[in-house]
Amino acid sequence: MNFIKTYENLMMDMMGMEMQMQSMCSSFAYNQIPEHHICMDIS
Repeated sequence: MNFIKTYENLMMDMMGMEMQMQSMCSSFAYNQIPEHHICMDIS
């Protein structure tokens, strides 16, 4: 239960930070940061 709740919150947070993430991806080489796969997913 807690996992599902946490996952839903994470999804909402990711949606809210989409623009910030895209900015981060364009600011750094995406293979230099651990979340580089997120950059590809939302770009």
